[in-house]
Amino acid sequence: THLLKSSSIQQSGQREMARNLYTSMKQRGIQPDAGLIDSILKCMLGWARNSLILPSADVLFVTSVFRAATRVSWSEGQLERRKRAVRAVLSDRIKELRRDGVEESLLSLGTSSFADNSNENE
Repeated sequence: THLLKSSSIQQSGQREMARNLYTSMKQRGIQPDAGLIDSILKCMLGWARNSLILPSADVLFVTSVFRAATRVSWSEGQLERRKRAVRAVLSDRIKELRRDGVEESLLSLGTSSFADNSNENE
């Protein structure tokens, strides 16, 4: 059923469905796989590209999902591609949240904060 929901999330772009599925899985101790993480990131980033104001909760959700992505097996270069996509869409909003005092660990994409490194070559 998670595969069907993952497909539905990606096709419909429903942020709340993505958040609810991910939260439900975490509460049950089920680790998301690369396909589900990919679907969630595509949904959230697609919505963010078309949104004038991205709620802080959505930014923190995306960074949380990406941190989970670092613990999943990806084909060579795939994780870095997703990291660049997250950076491209969210870097300005992350910088705003940092200035507002949001805890640095919540703004991290794994081993380092990405807002400070948004111009680095990968």
